[in-house]
Amino acid sequence: MTSYIFTVTDTDEDVWEPALAVGQLFMGGVNALGSLVLKVPTGLDDVSGDWVQTDTRLYGEFVTAALRRRASTGHMEMIKLLDGVLP
Repeated sequence: MTSYIFTVTDTDEDVWEPALAVGQLFMGGVNALGSLVLKVPTGLDDVSGDWVQTDTRLYGEFVTAALRRRASTGHMEMIKLLDGVLP
């Protein structure tokens, strides 16, 4: 497979299908942010290395925590790194 597939668990709807390398880079950033920095679950479950199931409640909580962290820091490198994951 040459792309990642992001599926919403509740509706079984595919919402994003980036190129494989883009999906891997995004998931690496999300996983590092969730587990190492915020210490919260991301709501993204990498089922098979190219397919991600999204728990919308947990993902929403993760994004809220990331946005709060971004708003509370003045560290420019942290802001730039967060801006690479948040969009």
